[in-house]
Amino acid sequence: MIKNTTRRWGAIAQLFHWLIVIFIIAQFTLATLFDDLPAGAKKLTLLSRHKSIGITILLLALLRLLWRQSCRERSNPTSAASRR
Repeated sequence: MIKNTTRRWGAIAQLFHWLIVIFIIAQFTLATLFDDLPAGAKKLTLLSRHKSIGITILLLALLRLLWRQSCRERSNPTSAASRR
């Protein structure tokens, strides 16, 4: 299912989640590499990529929030199971 149901997060919500996870892992990797490089063009290129990925994470998070607002059917699919 594309949209959230009462039993499961939808495909779009899962896609946003995993894309953000992948980009956060990339950020940590770039930050680790950044510390080891001497000052120069390569370090500036890495910093530029780090900033671009950060902006991408921010945009994906905003899109995820907008998607969640549009799918008001269920805010947390696991909460129904815990109440029963």
